Amino acid sequence: MPLRLIMVLVIAPMLAVTAYFVALDMRANQRDIQIATGVSQLTVTAEAFSDLAHELQKERGYTAGFISSGGKNFVNELPAQRAETDAVLAAQIARGQTGARAKVEGLAALRTAIDAGERTVPQAVKTYTGFIMALLDSSHPGNNAAEGVDMQSLLLARSFVSTAKELAGRERAMGATGLGGGFSPSVLNGFQSNGAGQLTLLTEADKLLGGAGLVAEVQATPEFAAIDAARKTVRDGVETGTYGDLIASDWFKLSTAWIDMLRQQELALADQIKTRAAADEASALGRSQSVLITALVATALSLAFAIFNFDGLIRRINCLRKAVEGMTRGSYEASLGRTEGRDELTRMARAIHDFRDESLRMRDSAQALEAEQTRRGTEQETVMALFRAKLAQLAEGDLTNHIKEDVPDSYAEMRDDYNAAVTQLHDTMQRLISSANVIGQHARGIRGASDSLSHRTTSQAATLEETTAALEQVSASVRMAAEAAQNVDGVTSKAQGDASSSSEVVRQAVSKMGEVRKSSDNIVGIIDVIDDIAFQTNLLALNAGVEAARAGEAGKGFAVVASEVRQLAQRASESAAQIKELIGTSADQVSSGVAMVEEAGSALELIVGHITNISALVGDIARSAQEQSVAISEINNGATNLDQVTQENANMANQMQSSVSALSIETDMLEEMTARFKVQDGAAGEFNARADAA
Repeated sequence: MPLRLIMVLVIAPMLAVTAYFVALDMRANQRDIQIATGVSQLTVTAEAFSDLAHELQKERGYTAGFISSGGKNFVNELPAQRAETDAVLAAQIARGQTGARAKVEGLAALRTAIDAGERTVPQAVKTYTGFIMALLDSSHPGNNAAEGVDMQSLLLARSFVSTAKELAGRERAMGATGLGGGFSPSVLNGFQSNGAGQLTLLTEADKLLGGAGLVAEVQATPEFAAIDAARKTVRDGVETGTYGDLIASDWFKLSTAWIDMLRQQELALADQIKTRAAADEASALGRSQSVLITALVATALSLAFAIFNFDGLIRRINCLRKAVEGMTRGSYEASLGRTEGRDELTRMARAIHDFRDESLRMRDSAQALEAEQTRRGTEQETVMALFRAKLAQLAEGDLTNHIKEDVPDSYAEMRDDYNAAVTQLHDTMQRLISSANVIGQHARGIRGASDSLSHRTTSQAATLEETTAALEQVSASVRMAAEAAQNVDGVTSKAQGDASSSSEVVRQAVSKMGEVRKSSDNIVGIIDVIDDIAFQTNLLALNAGVEAARAGEAGKGFAVVASEVRQLAQRASESAAQIKELIGTSADQVSSGVAMVEEAGSALELIVGHITNISALVGDIARSAQEQSVAISEINNGATNLDQVTQENANMANQMQSSVSALSIETDMLEEMTARFKVQDGAAGEFNARADAA
């Protein structure tokens, strides 16, 4: 695998891990940006819904005063407020915030019913309150609206102030209703609970803002002082029955001023939320950019550092590779770079340097060894030429050929071994020549004696063979006579057995014919039963015909069947009589056959007796012939054995003659072979002369 590919495989996982963690951080920052953007959008939507809810709260107050006064109060103010509410709703729809229309669906129908006097104050207030609460609920933050204590606290605080403003609107409606038409217990209870709830919600909002003094700031306003005094007047008036100079229109104006002041607090919190959301969004975006830039710079630096170091390693490795490749071609001049250091490549370079030095030493040693081998090769070639010449003379049969020349010390032992071998071969050949001379003389004497023995033995074997052949013919004739007598004895014994078997068969035939006669008698009895059944069936058919005739027209079909049955019974009776007659005839014939078979059996018994006598006589003849055959066979076997021994003697004599002839031939060849060897001057000539004299 290329080193640069290994570098990529090493760096790629680190870059992947870095990219993974950068992606996680970017994802977290992107989530913060989305949350901040969502908070901003939620704040804008909530502000728009709050604006519409604020206008509906004012319209609700005017409507309560209008209805409670019987249409006398707020005659001009209510239509104007309705126009302002419609203008705010139209502006939101124009900005694409169409959700507000669905939340105030039915507002036009409610206004028409109020104008027609079809709604009471509680009914109208309840409906308006439903519209307002739907808008406020949509503007409240959810559980995941924002992350972080500060942003969540701001959102909840704004929601609490918005809810306090709603309670102030309800208080305004209850006050206008009470001052216009009297405080009933329910109206008074609603007036007091809504007033107390406002302070509670503002206190909770102040806590969420970390005690920023929201309650104190609100209580220090003239609007709070005016509304608080009006509340005290209402409470005192409920007990005394008089409200002083406070009338419904004045109360409405004071409450509206108080609600407008709460509205300003709500808008101030909304501005803080938008400012904080924009800051969070900018911070998250900045963090994302910083993380991205940092990651890119770190990645670039890491890549540059890795590429620089890996490229250095690759250059060092290529340098070492070229040096090793040069050494494989016999070149040892390539530079290895620095060899001092503790890193792996330096130690590798040092090892290659040591290997190169050792290779150079081995090359010098190899050259010296090659020169020594050349010298020894020349010396060996000289010695081998000497040995080849001596061996060629030895191959020609010269056993007096010794190496007397001087040879190098390393070949002296080989020369001595050669001379010793030639000396031993010389002595052996001398003894062989002498032994061959003696063997030749004896072989020629044995050959003459074996020729005479072979002729006599062959003549004796021929005479004995003719005698054996004559005895074999006599033995064959006697054996054939004995075998013929045995065959006749076998034939008579078989005839006696066949006659006995025939007699037994005749007896069994007589027995079987008796059984056939008994079976015929049984069949006759059965036919009598069938005949009786046919007679009874005929009677029944006659009775059935009589009954069918009595039945008249209804029995005609049954009468036909009865007639057919009667005819069948009649034919069955006739057939049974015919079978009975046939069986009687068969029984007579069986009786006649039994008598004839018994006569044949008596004749066979006489024949068996005669055959038995003949068989005894033939058996005696066969035994006598067998005894003669055995005696002649023994004589013939003795002659055959004697002939075999004679033949074997003749064969042995012939083999001896052949062996002696072969020995003589081999002796002549041995003399010829030894004649070519030179053991001493005139030795071969003397041997040949002796051989010719023999």
